[in-house]
Amino acid sequence: MVINLVRSQGQWLWPLLSGILIVVLGNLFLSWQLKSRFLKNFKPQTLDIYLTEEQIKAQMNVRNVEIFSDRVHFFEGKNKVLILKKEMLQDVTQWESFVKMAQNLPLKKTKK
Repeated sequence: MVINLVRSQGQWLWPLLSGILIVVLGNLFLSWQLKSRFLKNFKPQTLDIYLTEEQIKAQMNVRNVEIFSDRVHFFEGKNKVLILKKEMLQDVTQWESFVKMAQNLPLKKTKK
């Protein structure tokens, strides 16, 4: 592109536009490729059992818990999170007791 700009002798619009178009299309292709690869490899799991505090501790070292109205996020680190949705449980009473358990879960401290 730089060589074309130098050789064009004042006609720099078309090489510049084509260079920008190539960069934009390349970025769109890469983001589409990453998203499609993630969606192909991602497999959500539905839980048939009621999770207890011991089962969560056995699966991960919980460092942070975020509670929303319809889901609970258990964080182990930046890249590992366990997301449990309200519809995964059988009824509302289970959800309420599960949220209480998540609020009282002892968290591991992060070393800095």
